Amino acid sequence: MEESAEDWGRVRRYVFSSRFRSSSVVWIKFDPAPLLRTVAAISALFFGLHVYKYQMLSVVALALSVTVATFLAWSLVGSFVNRPLPAFPRVLTEGIQEAEARRVVEKTLPYVNKTLAFAHRILSGKDAFMSIALSVGLFFASRVLATVSLLGLVYAAVVVVFTVPKVYDMHHADIDGAINLFR
Repeated sequence: MEESAEDWGRVRRYVFSSRFRSSSVVWIKFDPAPLLRTVAAISALFFGLHVYKYQMLSVVALALSVTVATFLAWSLVGSFVNRPLPAFPRVLTEGIQEAEARRVVEKTLPYVNKTLAFAHRILSGKDAFMSIALSVGLFFASRVLATVSLLGLVYAAVVVVFTVPKVYDMHHADIDGAINLFR
């Protein structure tokens, strides 16, 4: 399962194609006001959590705690006020069906095998350059991640997801020209 430059070229052409951009959730083709409100709300939430020194896992645990307490209170009080609990998704009441699990496994199996083959190639030393590059990259990533909070990384990822596609859409001719210079 050797990846070739041709495979990566196909992926790159697809990612930068109009078909991918039109199917991408990130590409916004309508009024930007809701997008700006969403980014502003995410930014305000991030800065509020960052200023008050909340950790991401702490916020998630607190949100789950409030959710569980709310459903418990609703189930206890709901019968008195004639308000039943909302309908739960089928997966919570019946579990995952074997056919659904098989379908998911069949779809993900090629990707899992490619990932395992890549890990074997890196860890066995068959591709020394890639092993060294990955080792050095992970070392520098550990140094950067030691100085940045998980919440900051999530916020940066959200900003990148909302800005990079729009910048490419606006300047795709210049960016494609720069990429072609390096080929």
